[in-house]
Amino acid sequence: MFLIITRDTMFFTAMKNILSKGNVVHIQNEEEIDVMLHQNAFVIIDTLMNNVLSF
Repeated sequence: MFLIITRDTMFFTAMKNILSKGNVVHIQNEEEIDVMLHQNAFVIIDTLMNNVLSF
């Protein structure tokens, strides 16, 4: 599973197409992260142009 943390939907779509073999989850809000469900996920954080979330 891949968690992609970004506000940029175009970046998410591109990454989803690249990572199409795995389960890809778009995280836009802190509340969407489920520690138990996502504990073994690979995380991709988009930091270009401050598209990352504030935690």
